[in-house]
Amino acid sequence: MKNSDSTSKAGEGAQSSPAKSEKKPLDPGVVELINDKNGIPQLILKNGDASATISLLGAQVLSWKTKATGELLFVSKKVLPPSFS
Repeated sequence: MKNSDSTSKAGEGAQSSPAKSEKKPLDPGVVELINDKNGIPQLILKNGDASATISLLGAQVLSWKTKATGELLFVSKKVLPPSFS
C-alpha cells in the first residue's frame, strides 16, 4: 500500500510539470553573447527595466543598470589608469 501511495504522489508531481513548462519563453533579444575588444566572451542580460553585463572569464559582473538609477556598480577612479580619469 505504501508503494502505491508514493507512486500516486510521483504521478501527481509529473502532472504538474507540464504546467511549469507552459511559462512564456524569454524573448530572443533578452540574452546576448558577445566578445569584448580583447575577445573575452560576455553575456548581456536585458529586460524592460534593467541590464547586466557578465564576463564569462571569471563570471565577473561588469555592469548592472536600471532605467530608474543608471549604473549601480561603483568603481573608484583610483583603480583606473590616468588616461581614463
